[in-house]
Amino acid sequence: MEDAIPLPVGYDTVCGKISLTAGYEKHKAIFPPKVEAVRVLGNVHDPVKGAHPRNVGRSSMLAGIPYYVFGQVANVSTDGYAFGTVSNAVARALEPLTDPLPTTYVSVERNGFIHPFLGLTENEVKYQHDTGMHIIISIQGGICEGELGSGKGCVWFQKLIREKKDGVTIRNYYQGTGVAPVKVDGVTGELLNKRVFGEDVLFEKHEPAFGTFCSAVDNQWYYLWGRYCEDIYLARVSLLHPFERDYYQFWNGYSFTGNIKMIAPVLTGYSHGTIYKTKLFGHTYKWAFIGSTDWEDSAVMMGAANDPQGPFEITQVASGEKLRETGTFAGCVYAHPWAYDESLGEIFVSWREQWPGGIIGAKVQLQMLHQGAFWKDISLDSLQTCISTLAKTRNELVDIASAHGVFYELDTRGYGKVNIRLLGGSAKAVNDAALAICKQVENWARQALGIEGRESKKTFKNAFGLIGKRKNKENK
Repeated sequence: MEDAIPLPVGYDTVCGKISLTAGYEKHKAIFPPKVEAVRVLGNVHDPVKGAHPRNVGRSSMLAGIPYYVFGQVANVSTDGYAFGTVSNAVARALEPLTDPLPTTYVSVERNGFIHPFLGLTENEVKYQHDTGMHIIISIQGGICEGELGSGKGCVWFQKLIREKKDGVTIRNYYQGTGVAPVKVDGVTGELLNKRVFGEDVLFEKHEPAFGTFCSAVDNQWYYLWGRYCEDIYLARVSLLHPFERDYYQFWNGYSFTGNIKMIAPVLTGYSHGTIYKTKLFGHTYKWAFIGSTDWEDSAVMMGAANDPQGPFEITQVASGEKLRETGTFAGCVYAHPWAYDESLGEIFVSWREQWPGGIIGAKVQLQMLHQGAFWKDISLDSLQTCISTLAKTRNELVDIASAHGVFYELDTRGYGKVNIRLLGGSAKAVNDAALAICKQVENWARQALGIEGRESKKTFKNAFGLIGKRKNKENK
C-alpha cells in the first residue's frame, strides 16, 4: 500500500481558501445505499422451543458475545404447557461466527419456563395482585455495553401499566423510563441486572423515553435515543454517571445542554431501528441507521449521518413484500452488525411477524463502491457562491478527474456549500487530480474578479456582474 496522503492546510485563491482533507479507506458502500440482493434465512429460533412467538429481536454485544433482547415472549414448557407470556427476555446467540439464527435463553428452567430479564419488584407484584392490572417492563432499546469487551453496561427500559379485559389489552399507561446496570457472569454467561431505582423512574411519562428506541456508546458517552409521540430525541450521559439524572445532557438542535426543556427532535416517523457506529460508508459517514417507519408500510429504511445527532439521510432499501417468507411483516426492523462482514457490504437484518409469529432474519447485500481507495475531499465552502455555482453547473472538474482516472463525486448539501470527493487507486493520481481541480477553481475565481483577459471578463460579467461591482469599488 502507498503511503498515506499528507493533509494540506488549504489552497489559496483570490476568492478565498479551498480546504482539503485526505486519507485512505479500506471499503465503502454506495450512498444512498443500494441493495443488490436479499436472502431470507428463516426464523431466529431456539434449539428446544423452535421458532416460537416473540417480538422485538434487537441484539447487543457484551464481552464479545451477541445477546438478543426480546419483548413479549410466549412462555411454553417443554411438554407444551402454556405459562402465558413474559414481557421481556434475553437469549445468547449460539453460533455467532457461522449462523446468526440459533439462540438460547440465558435464564430458563428445566421445564422450559423462561424468566424475564428484568423482573418486577415486590411492590409491583403486590400492585398487580391488588388491582388486576399488569405491569410491563419493555426493553426495546437493547443493552448497551460501556467499555468495549468489559461485559458491563446498562439497559434503559419503559415501565407501563396494562389494562386488560377478558384477556385482551384495552390500554397501556406509560409510566416513565428507568435504567438498570447489566453485567455478564463470567462463569455461566448469564446476564445479571438490578433495578437500582426500585419502582421509581429516571424520566417521567411527559418526557422522551431516552434509551428505549436505541442506545450506543462513543467516546466515553452513552448516546440514548428515545421517542415522545411521533418524534425521536437524543440524550447522552458519561459512562461514569448513567444513574444520576443531573449528569444527562440533551440535544437542542445545536448542542448538548442540561436543560431538557430545550430538546429538539433528531428523527421523526420511525417506530424501531438500530443506530450504530460504522465504517460501511468510508470516511463520509460515521453512523448508520436501519429501521422501520410508523406508517405500517412494511418499508425497511436505511440511512447515515456523520454524528449521532444527525442529520440522517434516510431512504427505503427494501419492503416487506419482498422480504416476507411466512406470516406478515410487522416492523421491529433491526440491524445486527456483528453477524456479517460489513467490508463486503453484508448486513444481517431482522424483523418481526404479526403475533403469534416470530423473528425473521435476512442477509442483505449492499452495492460496494470500492474495496480500498485513497480519498481527498475538496471544500469550496469558503469561496463566493458564484464559484460554487460553477462547480455545480460546469463539466471541467468532472473532466479533470476523469483524465486522471479518479472517481469524482459532488456533494451540494446546504445552500452555497459544495464539497468535491475524489477516490483513486493511488495517492499520486488523487493528488494530481486535486491540484488540477484547485487550479481550475482558482482560474474561475480570477476570471470572476476581472483578473484574466477580456473575453473571460465578458463571460463572467454577464453571468454574475462581479466585474462591474469591483470597478465601482475601485473608482470610489
